[in-house]
Parts: sequence; structure tokens; C-alpha cells
Amino acid sequence: MWEQKILTLIFYPPPSQLDGTSEASTTSTPKRKFFKNSPISIFIDEQISNGKYEWQKVWFDLRKNIADDKNTKQEDLTLRTFGEKNVLIRRTMKQTSKKLDYAIEYQEGDMPTFKTVSRQDFGRMFRDELKKSRSRSETPQ
Repeated sequence: MWEQKILTLIFYPPPSQLDGTSEASTTSTPKRKFFKNSPISIFIDEQISNGKYEWQKVWFDLRKNIADDKNTKQEDLTLRTFGEKNVLIRRTMKQTSKKLDYAIEYQEGDMPTFKTVSRQDFGRMFRDELKKSRSRSETPQ
């Protein structure tokens, strides 16, 4: 019986490479680790690690104390560092599904365009990361 399994493994490709078949979900595939890509995600993670759990206060700090004024010219923006990422960040407004809301826009490193994060998007990102961090801390190490 085990000889047949060895021969099958040697002569046949995995099911995912055969036409019309799919790999069974019972196989153990390693999970990919996703690293923080967004400087805003890195900032949120740092704040949670520092014991800040109220997203409104963290948002206020980011928008009022870290981000430059909305009319600041690009060449006059202050270069900030979140993790290992260099970022230009300034205040702005963004139309959400309900209303015009406070937002920030950031430009990462050599990227040619700015990305915008509204207040409600930031809150959602923060709550999601807080939930992940709490579930990680509750699991036995």
C-alpha cells in the first residue's frame, strides 16, 4: 500500500496541476504572513502597542499634531517616518457615502500620487487592528 503511494507521488503531479481537478482542502499549506504595507497601518499598530485603544484620540493626534496643514505645498511638507517608511502627510477632506468628512492624505517614499484615508476609514482600520492584536495576545504562546 505505501509503495503505491510513493509511486503515485513520483509519477503524478499534484492535483492542482491536473486539468479538471482541485487540491483537497485537507492538505496542509503554510499560511502566508502579511506584513504591514501601509504607513497608516504601521502607525495604528504602533499606537496600539503603546497602549492607546481609543481610535478617536489616535485620529485626533495624527490629524492635528502629525499631519501638515491642508494648504501646505508639497515641497514644504515635513517628512515623517512610520516604521521604516518615509511619508509626507497632510490634512484634507474626503466625500464619504454620507457627508464631507475629515481625512488625511499621504505620499509614501517615491510614489507619485497621494492616497487618502477618511476619518471613518481610519476608525475601521483601527478597530480591525485592535481586534487582531487582542486575539493575538489571548492565544497561548
